[in-house]
Amino acid sequence: MKSILFKTTLSLFALLALSSGLAMAQNAISPADAKMSTVMAAESNGDFDYLGKVCQREVNANHVTDKACTVWVNHLKKTKDAAALEKICTNKRKKSMPTHAFNAACREYKRLSGGNWDAKLANCASLPADYEKQMKKHEDTNTFPIHVAAAKSAFKCKNWNYLYGDLLNNRGGGSNLQAWGVRILRKLDKEKIDIFAGLDAYIQANKAPFGSKYGCQAVIHLTKWMIADKKYDKPEKFLKYMKKLTGCGKAQFGNYFHASKCKKANKFMYGLLKSQDPKTKSQACRYLGDLGSKKHLKRMRAISKSDPTFVIKKRVKVYWVRDTCKAAIQNIKNRK
Repeated sequence: MKSILFKTTLSLFALLALSSGLAMAQNAISPADAKMSTVMAAESNGDFDYLGKVCQREVNANHVTDKACTVWVNHLKKTKDAAALEKICTNKRKKSMPTHAFNAACREYKRLSGGNWDAKLANCASLPADYEKQMKKHEDTNTFPIHVAAAKSAFKCKNWNYLYGDLLNNRGGGSNLQAWGVRILRKLDKEKIDIFAGLDAYIQANKAPFGSKYGCQAVIHLTKWMIADKKYDKPEKFLKYMKKLTGCGKAQFGNYFHASKCKKANKFMYGLLKSQDPKTKSQACRYLGDLGSKKHLKRMRAISKSDPTFVIKKRVKVYWVRDTCKAAIQNIKNRK
């Protein structure tokens, strides 16, 4: 009987131990949760060194790493710790650091290390290389101030080819007046920099000014700025450049001569009627329609009757260059 009671007691103890073990197992904290607890505690205590170690030493990226890195990088940004941010940004391996935290650290480092562009781009001999270096280094931030500083430096260095033949070509910023080429000219003009003196030096020194791959873009920016800001003081002074410019340059200055109502450009604009470019011929007709005379009608009539350019609208051929010249001819007749 005692033997049976003893065995029963042992069985009960075993069952109790087993159930207790199961309960403990169910309530046990996983290693990841335990690690997260220490990360949360470190955040509360301001132990950012520990968070940095967790962020950089975790073998596998997970929610613990993400939390540690986010808190740590936010702290470095708040305290403007450029040295620590640079160390993160220049670590090409990144280890397990989450991409968003790594990128945030790099953006903040580039922002903190920027500024004082005039001094950083003051060396005339290395200006182009310095410009490219800074633009690449800060590509995730607003690089327009770097562009402006390079243009100012190019002017001081009298590096006209770099300013008018390169920097002015930049197609950043969108179109029209938001284009960097237009905005940079406005910035220089606001600082009382004699843009036209530099332009004269550039054109005089080159056999084919604005003739590079993106040269047309540069002269578009130039003339758009001149028209938008009404740089109409003696517009005929630009006629001396027309023999050197390419077709695009001549066409863009044609827009300027029209906008500035430069009657002294009559002969030049009449010559543009011989252009093979439909837009150029159309622009010349519009100019002559407003500022020309009956002596210009002969060539205009020929275009209005035989220009081959057309577009299809609702299955109908529309000869828009002819139509533009016809309207211009009528304007001259009405005026006389």
